[in-house]
Amino acid sequence: MPDTNHPRAALLMSAPHLPELSLEQSARARALFDEAVVLPPGERADDLGRSCGSDRALHEAIEALLAADAAPRAVLDASPAELS
Repeated sequence: MPDTNHPRAALLMSAPHLPELSLEQSARARALFDEAVVLPPGERADDLGRSCGSDRALHEAIEALLAADAAPRAVLDASPAELS
């Protein structure tokens, strides 16, 4: 089951480097990000291809979210639970 409470998903959805998405696309991007983030990195491209179909903006948004999630974080960006 996808992690619908991923700690960074809401923050990532407001990132300025994402393509503009409609409300519907944003909700779908969040759901698809939650599904993709728990997959091994090698399986994500095929999954996104199936999930996004021809919606290039949606695909790019999820790729950007996954890249941002994988980027190293400063200690102050982590919740106390993540640090322990």
